[in-house]
Amino acid sequence: MFSRPISDSGVNWIDRVYPYGATAGGRFATHHGVEFVNPTGTPILAVGDGDLYFAGRDSGAQFGPTTNFYGNLVVIQHNITDWDGRTVYTLYGHMNTVDVQNGQPVRRGDRIGTVGASGIALGPHLHFEVRVGEPNNYNATRNPELWIRPYPTFGTLVGVVRDASGNRLYAAPLRVESRDITRYTWSYTDDSVTPDTRFNENFTLGDLPSNYYEITVSENGRVRFRQIVYVYPNRTTWVDVILN
Repeated sequence: MFSRPISDSGVNWIDRVYPYGATAGGRFATHHGVEFVNPTGTPILAVGDGDLYFAGRDSGAQFGPTTNFYGNLVVIQHNITDWDGRTVYTLYGHMNTVDVQNGQPVRRGDRIGTVGASGIALGPHLHFEVRVGEPNNYNATRNPELWIRPYPTFGTLVGVVRDASGNRLYAAPLRVESRDITRYTWSYTDDSVTPDTRFNENFTLGDLPSNYYEITVSENGRVRFRQIVYVYPNRTTWVDVILN
């Protein structure tokens, strides 16, 4: 549905250290969004058409677990709905400057502000979220990797990790390897983040060049899952990971 909030001249890929549903190895709270790490002042772009639901500082309006969490932020109400007909919103946090106003219409690609480190942030980056139905609800987020279109000839890997009894497993490490690259991801750390209502996933890995990949999950040197999957370009490829 959405383009990228950073142009091709900046870092417009999602940081893999702290993706949606992760804790960066237990260092931080479970992440309800994704990060685009860029220098202060990098332009931030609207990912789709809509109207400004909120533009300003969150000192008097709570969007996170506390006020003053995102600092300067923008929330756009988009002209689309999810599978269940609920309005979709995008949130842009920790901004240095906000260049738009409440109620203002925006189009995909419009500049809405610049990257900063306002609110609770360790350094300059864009914190980006997709929310469904309730723009002020911190628990109404969805994984942005299911909403941002992959690069051309790239795809997105999505799935669920379960044990042999069908129980969903948290923080399971997945190795995703082709002949050319090796990537890593984890299943969501806990159930504080909400999966997509149709996919009901608990892990994602976006921007994979279309190719065959070997997916493995290992524990204490023992391989508990191994499967070859083809990631299709410009599509979401699903895999069920059942640990033996």
